[in-house]
Amino acid sequence: MTTALISMTSPAREPAGAARPVVDVRLKALRRFAFAITALNLFGQTLLGFEPGWIHLAASLATAYTLEAVLELVDARLAGRPLAFTGGSFTKTVDFFLPAHITALAVAMLLYAGERVFPVMFGTAVAIGSKALLKVPVGNGRRHFLNPSNTGIAVALLLLPAMGS
Repeated sequence: MTTALISMTSPAREPAGAARPVVDVRLKALRRFAFAITALNLFGQTLLGFEPGWIHLAASLATAYTLEAVLELVDARLAGRPLAFTGGSFTKTVDFFLPAHITALAVAMLLYAGERVFPVMFGTAVAIGSKALLKVPVGNGRRHFLNPSNTGIAVALLLLPAMGS
């Protein structure tokens, strides 16, 4: 019994040359966070009485998805590579849009615009744009260095003074 339990819990031995599949822990964390912020927004809208309306969430998501796709299209054309969200599975496409999804929901949830929708769309556009424009070299690639949601919210509050009142 003890031997069976040990063999069931110990990792299986792999052949010497076998490659293990690479598991990106950042992608797993991104998926969990996207689920959590979506659940929080849905729960907040339906039961907690969040102030922003459904239209703010929808407009923010539409702005983020559209701008992310357009910026990827431009970047892919300039770099001469295929689009990052095509040529694979549905999961690959969903994974590509997860950062935009998280950013859109965060901006819509944290930026109070009353009944106005434009300030939320503006904040979301700044957030997604900052991710594409404000990059530094890291290793073999380039990565954004500011939190996109915070950047979009801060710029919207600075440039649209009526937002703070």
